[in-house]
This record gives sequence, structure tokens and C-alpha cells, in this order.
Amino acid sequence: MKKNRQRLLGSALFVLLLVPTGPALSEPLQDSIELAAVLGSLLSDEGEIATAFSWAWGSAPNDPIEWQHNGIKEAPKADQQQHGFYQRRGNVVVTIDGKPTHEVLAEKVHPGRFSVTLRGPRAGWTSVVIESDVTAPELCSVRLESLGDGLSFEKTRCKNEPASAGTPVYAVRKAGKKPAWIRNEYSAGSAGCSQTYEIIFVQDKADAVQCWGED
Repeated sequence: MKKNRQRLLGSALFVLLLVPTGPALSEPLQDSIELAAVLGSLLSDEGEIATAFSWAWGSAPNDPIEWQHNGIKEAPKADQQQHGFYQRRGNVVVTIDGKPTHEVLAEKVHPGRFSVTLRGPRAGWTSVVIESDVTAPELCSVRLESLGDGLSFEKTRCKNEPASAGTPVYAVRKAGKKPAWIRNEYSAGSAGCSQTYEIIFVQDKADAVQCWGED
């Protein structure tokens, strides 16, 4: 009987170890997340009918994003008309194949970071902007098309932007997820490149993105 109880206790502990503890964005590295993983985590499931999503996204105990304030706060007046009256803002080290996308030289060299801004009405966020903190040479080689994690990208708008700056739009797809679009705004100069990714969930809005140099 005692042996049977020990076996049952061991089996129960094993099962508990297999149960997910929360919607963590990243497991192996603290304070960092793969670019493909963060983009994939923003896609909603097929069949999802919600148009606004929980402000608690990315806020589980093990999630790597460092949020800069409690809860949500009022967005800048200039952004409210187009993007909603509220936002939640944080930052995180973003990696590709385990390596930070860029480095920053302060007193010492350290990994560069991206800001993450959720935007929308009080009911929930409806769009996300992920933006590099500095201009860096390493960011010039970042290509969405090369990301893995089951994501596929197809350039649908602003396909022939110049190398110096542009705002191409990509349709992003993943099995079991609803399609979305990413507006990739980039700028290149003597100090390197900057990268901004806006995740868009409405095709009409993606189709309305203004290309570089358009009036």
C-alpha cells in the first residue's frame, strides 16, 4: 500500500510539472524574446471574433517585457484619434536565433532594446508597435522573411521602397492563426538602421498605409 501511494504521489508531481503555469512569452532567456515569438504571440486564433484584446498580454510573471507603468494610461493626444485613447508601454531585448538584434554602447556594451506599445480603447488593445531604441548597423540586416517559428511573410504593399527608408507592408500567416499585417518602417543612414513594426489586424487599414514618397 505504501509503495502504491508513493507511485501515485510521484505520478501526480510529474503531471503537475507538465501543466503550463501561464502564458509566458519566453522560456529559455530572461529579459529577452525572439522576434518571431513575439510576433507570433500577437496573432489571434482562427475563429476568434474579438476585435480588442486583453491589456494583460505580456504581463505574466515569467514574461520578459519590462512594463514602464501600472495598468494602462492615456495615450498622447496626437495618437488618440487614430490609435485609441489608451496605451501600455514597455521594453524588451529582442533576439533572432538567440542573439540580440543589436548592441548599444553606454558605459559598457549591452544588448539594445525595443519598445512595445499596446494601443486601443479602454476595452482592450487593437494595435501594437514594436520599435528599436536606437539606430544601429546590425539592424540593417534584419529581414522578416527570414524568421522562423512557423511564420510566413508576403510583401503586399510598398514593394519597391528605396534602401534608405520605407514602409513596406507584409501579410503574416501562421497555421491555426488569423492573418494579420505588419507595417515595417525602416530608415538607414551613416549610423546604421532603425526598425519599427506595427501589427495591423484590419486589411483596410493595411491597404491604406502610405508608401515612402507618396503624396
